[in-house]
Amino acid sequence: IGGASASGKSTAARMLAARDGRAVVELNNFYDILGKFVDDQGALEKVTEKIALEVMARLLAADAFCIVEGGWIDPAKAKKLKETSAGRFYPVYCGYPRLQVEARFKMIRKAKAHWLAEKSAKAAHAFLQEQLKLSKWYRKECQKYDLPFFDFSTVEDGAAALGVNYTRWWESAA
Repeated sequence: IGGASASGKSTAARMLAARDGRAVVELNNFYDILGKFVDDQGALEKVTEKIALEVMARLLAADAFCIVEGGWIDPAKAKKLKETSAGRFYPVYCGYPRLQVEARFKMIRKAKAHWLAEKSAKAAHAFLQEQLKLSKWYRKECQKYDLPFFDFSTVEDGAAALGVNYTRWWESAA
């Protein structure tokens, strides 16, 4: 599950994993760990993306079935992974192209489930505006590469739609 930050990827991943008894691999953990040692933001993002791709390659080689969550694999690379894995890798993306910034920030603050909850309103709004742009980019790229994109402008609706899609994929793959 990839996509914009604060879109609901972690929520959806935990929901699916709990429902189906699967483990969740959170790619942001690599970013967080490396961030303690790498000061250059660009280098940190590049190495995290490389690690994310290596993690996927190893999970596929081990025929592991788990939910992988994090925005570190872009749709073009995800499409190639899907093709080379004979469909065992099923990438989906989420974002919030219809986001109401203030409403999302209030939800994040109330839930305290995202690092953004601790930021000032001004900083959080600026970050969410950037993620809104990224959400639109993900939606466009998913259309380009024929990958599922779920609108998490309302987290509950996005998670429900993703859950239905995931179930259909799993049943067709079994």
